[in-house]
Amino acid sequence: FAAVPMAAPGDLLTTRYFGAVRKEDVVYHVGDYVYLREGPDPQYVAQILCFLEPPDRELKALIKWMFRPSDVSKAALREDCDKAHELYASDKQELNPVRFFDGKPTVLPIGQVEDMARFCEGSDNYFYRLWYEPDTTCYYDAPRIDRGPWKHSRGEPVVDHNG
Repeated sequence: FAAVPMAAPGDLLTTRYFGAVRKEDVVYHVGDYVYLREGPDPQYVAQILCFLEPPDRELKALIKWMFRPSDVSKAALREDCDKAHELYASDKQELNPVRFFDGKPTVLPIGQVEDMARFCEGSDNYFYRLWYEPDTTCYYDAPRIDRGPWKHSRGEPVVDHNG
């Protein structure tokens, strides 16, 4: 399973996977967008691909990063971007501890935003229209997706993580 590249032989047999996690009063589901924060750094935005608990027992999430205009190379930055509400989707994935979760924003592809002015009134509302490739600093049109292959049933068990 490629999602756990640092797994030692036999670890995959003892890794547990979850469809949802409760941290404090927020339930995070696979496919949701999440704020991540470590210390005083600004919040980052990512999409949850899966939850797993490897043998080290620290609950983690495989996430797919979203980039803010301030994170994107100026050479790739669109002149017409909305710096407050626009994000760039990416395929860059990493494992992150759930302890860094810091709330849930609303993130939609631009085609699903019906009233942009009203949508942008919310400080936790973001849209994306382009995919960004950080290794090449290029962007391209976002494919049409509906939460991708990780779409799941919200009826799955929820694991508590309040530590």
